[in-house]
Amino acid sequence: MKILHIVPSLGIGGVENVCIGLLNEQANNLILDVNVLSQGSMLLDVNRIKLNNAINYNVIPKKNKKWFIIDMLKLFLFIRRNNYDVVHTHGISFFYAAIAIIFLKIKFIHTIHNEPSKETQGIRKYINSFLFRYKKVKTVILGQKLVNSFIDYYGFEPDMIIPNGVCINRECINSNYVSHNKEVFSFISVGRFDKQKNFNRLLKSFKKLLDDGYNTSLSIYCSVNENDIEFQRFKEDIKNIPVSLYVNRVDLSQEYPRYNCFVLASDYEGLPLTILESIGYGIPIVSTDVGCISDVVTKDIGYICKPNSIELYKSMKSIIDNVDNFSKDNIREIYEKEYSLKIMSDRYVDSYGTE
Repeated sequence: MKILHIVPSLGIGGVENVCIGLLNEQANNLILDVNVLSQGSMLLDVNRIKLNNAINYNVIPKKNKKWFIIDMLKLFLFIRRNNYDVVHTHGISFFYAAIAIIFLKIKFIHTIHNEPSKETQGIRKYINSFLFRYKKVKTVILGQKLVNSFIDYYGFEPDMIIPNGVCINRECINSNYVSHNKEVFSFISVGRFDKQKNFNRLLKSFKKLLDDGYNTSLSIYCSVNENDIEFQRFKEDIKNIPVSLYVNRVDLSQEYPRYNCFVLASDYEGLPLTILESIGYGIPIVSTDVGCISDVVTKDIGYICKPNSIELYKSMKSIIDNVDNFSKDNIREIYEKEYSLKIMSDRYVDSYGTE
């Protein structure tokens, strides 16, 4: 089976990393001929070095928005020329496959990696809706909580739910790190430094814990332009409090096991890899209730809360007070049963072979 994945880019974003993991896992399947087309550029596709050597990497950079028809035609001609059995689009790349979907008799499957309303707006919404409904494109969302969001936005149900999966470094799971004082409850947070991730909300909640006398620390691993004005302000705000910033780190597999809890303060999400990575390493979680995170973060894994600083503070306080109620082994068992990379890949491969 010859498969083409179309991705916005192979940069450092969450969607890109999900796709790289899925591509590499599928490349291990001997019956699959796995290909990827990036709409970024060779310069920006910094994570293409992570691709399995068996994967055929292609790139067709997008023009500006005014010339989207040209991008659609280029994609149509590329797909037609290479005779794929299945084309699997991710995120905003689906829109650019519109001409190919209309005129080629190929199976198309599309994964929506975020809240539907955040992924596509304006005329693109109506084009996507037409293609989903009338061209029999198989639509995939990441969790049950996003079903209603999809229905509210498009007016009908998605075809399938396939949660993300991640690969973890098993050598790090049981490593005994001593770099953190066991008397200090340590939080870790990971993500891009932007409005969506809302590190300012997290900082406000964390400061409230300090005001209440909790002996705690916070480490933030973020991707950011270090000259960003908002980032510089944030650095000023964390002076003289136990918050550490780590910028543009690539591999965090040795970092997760050092911490007591992962915390996410986002305004919106799909199903972030950082949540699944934390589960894979057996770390309890505190998160805002956005996207389909509540499908994953059950009472055995941690706490979810409304996306405001007071509720986030209360949940962070609860995890400190009740951390002994969460078992690392039990959390990891949930990962093995539901969120490994192989499980995600197998579910997609099954979907390629069904009508």
